[in-house]
Amino acid sequence: MIRKILRNRIRNRKKQRNLKALLLRFLKPLPLWKNLSEKTRLKKTSDNYKTYKNTYLYDFALSSEETAAEEEKKPFTVAEPNSADKNGVTLLMKAAKAGNDWDVENLLKSGADPNLRDKDGWSALMYACRYQNSLNIVTKLIDKGAHIRVRNKYNATPLLMASDYSQNPQILKILLKDRTITEDEVYRAFIMTVTSNQGENHVKEAKMQVFLDMDIPLNRLWKGKTPLMYAAQYGTSTHIIKLLMDKGAKPGIQDHDGKTAFDYAKLNSNLTHDDIYWSLNSSAR
Repeated sequence: MIRKILRNRIRNRKKQRNLKALLLRFLKPLPLWKNLSEKTRLKKTSDNYKTYKNTYLYDFALSSEETAAEEEKKPFTVAEPNSADKNGVTLLMKAAKAGNDWDVENLLKSGADPNLRDKDGWSALMYACRYQNSLNIVTKLIDKGAHIRVRNKYNATPLLMASDYSQNPQILKILLKDRTITEDEVYRAFIMTVTSNQGENHVKEAKMQVFLDMDIPLNRLWKGKTPLMYAAQYGTSTHIIKLLMDKGAKPGIQDHDGKTAFDYAKLNSNLTHDDIYWSLNSSAR
């Protein structure tokens, strides 16, 4: 502590000496003083110095808060916002994949095109939906014109990726805006949500609720099976089965081979044989 105080005192004395030299340099007598005696000129110069001797140059500097505020207002621009690597992955795609909100925003402000595609057909929005749960990034990309109804070379779309991987139901809401339950992609997204094994049950249920709020049909056969059959065949928890049945899914419906949801459940070793499991056996009800 004592060393710190001594260092500060030495630093202040140096500042005073530097300031004195600076002031003496600029407070030279004006030409009209030539007729004054040397003693008088020195006295006037000394009086001027006394006025400022307790003023330090850093007194005129902006405070750190003011400086930070000014810096924050300055837009950060990227010289080549659409530059990409050898695979066509742009800076915006990388920022979206990493979940870097700041980078995404500045790249978009710098003119980055959100609809560029890499060699596999991925867009920045696809990367955001597949690898992150940032509603902010998805919103920024869409607001800047990112296309929602696009597919990569694997036939995946932002909606399908979010249905399977995203742990943020709000992202699904945005992607489903202005979509209808009659669209095959929308129903496929619902099935992918039902069969997804990503995340916790309460998140999965919240994602399913987004589709249920659209009045998605629960007893429709999609590629030969109902949503309940898919949940029974691929699910790891009976929570989803219960949610579907509570919303009106019928366990007695048969597929083209005469199988019911319970027949699929019996082949799924991941399901707990609890009351919900046995309730699928419509013949026992």
